[in-house]
Amino acid sequence: MIRVDYLFFIAGILLIIFAFLVIPSETYYHYYILDHYYTLIARSIFLVLAGLALFFGTLYRLTVRFLFSNTWSIMHFVCFVCLIVNIWTWGIFERVYLEDYFNQASATKQTSKESAIFIKYQSVYLNSALILIFLQLTYFANLIYGLIFQKSNKSS
Repeated sequence: MIRVDYLFFIAGILLIIFAFLVIPSETYYHYYILDHYYTLIARSIFLVLAGLALFFGTLYRLTVRFLFSNTWSIMHFVCFVCLIVNIWTWGIFERVYLEDYFNQASATKQTSKESAIFIKYQSVYLNSALILIFLQLTYFANLIYGLIFQKSNKSS
């Protein structure tokens, strides 16, 4: 049986190391959502993800006997790793695309077609990130279903 709490603890520690050793402090992520422009510090995003990993690791450690399925726990961890990869690749895509975009914009006038393409890519990343954030609720579904299932087994 795979210990999901260990996986989350390892992921949290690796994210902390990644945030401090790999990500420069002046790196920002830019999001354009519903006519609002948000700028977030990349290091803080990964530190929040590390905190979430350590939080879920602690939750799994405390509630492992109440959970319904270890498979659901593994699925939760895989969705968490996919969320990390999604956010990381968005930063890479944003830096590469925007660098080319602004270099072309300085040489020629910005076109609305290029802006529309960038907004479409961003919407794909944001929608997939929202789905992956929603899938983090798998833990709570696993816990609730496990508590209900265990109570019904005890009463039988």
